[in-house]
Amino acid sequence: DLKCSRRPPIWAADALEAVRIQMKCRRKIELQLTDAMGSPFVCGLRNPVIFLPANLLEKLTHIQLKTVFAHEVTHVKRFDIWTNSLQSVLQIIYWWHPLVWLANVRIGHLREQVTDDAVIFFMKGDSQTYAQTLLTIAKSAVHRPGLSLGILKTKSFLRHRVERFLKNSTTGQPGITKSGIIIVLVFGAVFLPMGRTQSINHETANHTKPRAGKHSLDEIQQLLKDRDEAAVKAKTAEKLAWESG
Repeated sequence: DLKCSRRPPIWAADALEAVRIQMKCRRKIELQLTDAMGSPFVCGLRNPVIFLPANLLEKLTHIQLKTVFAHEVTHVKRFDIWTNSLQSVLQIIYWWHPLVWLANVRIGHLREQVTDDAVIFFMKGDSQTYAQTLLTIAKSAVHRPGLSLGILKTKSFLRHRVERFLKNSTTGQPGITKSGIIIVLVFGAVFLPMGRTQSINHETANHTKPRAGKHSLDEIQQLLKDRDEAAVKAKTAEKLAWESG
């Protein structure tokens, strides 16, 4: 229950403020702790507030907590809460149109991918820490208000996100801007009512239904373990080559 939220420790609020300043976000952001939510999220169109599950202060390291703040600050900086709200309005107006539902899913996935890129850029390419943070949070329940934006959209989409940024660690500034999403939304609002809707329901189901067994947290944990082992082997081989040379 958001009404039961409380102020965070001073050090946590200071950590958020430091991230906000580093990411050059001009909007002030409040931090609140809650016992009711399993995943961090941000909400509030005019006065953004990040709600952080209190137990994550104990589960996450300082660096991992920094990635959480970077994720939510990115949403605020890019005005993603506004675009997400606009998506919801369009979905209500065109509730009968399958393409709107499909477009919202795709835009939501794109939004999280762009945010992931921004976080890894902020962390100077440290995708491993970010992936471990997502996995730790995913072990808690994913519940948040509908018009909010959280670090975990769904568990089913998590493995795709982790595999993507582990293979393509972002070292350059993410190039997709919020204006791109707005253009897609405006285009959809104008042209989708003109389109035909036959044969879309089946396509929508195929795109939105997660494949059984593909997104388990155990598989993500194994993916991170394999990456660690590969990194150790690479360093060992490099050391042996240097010593033999």
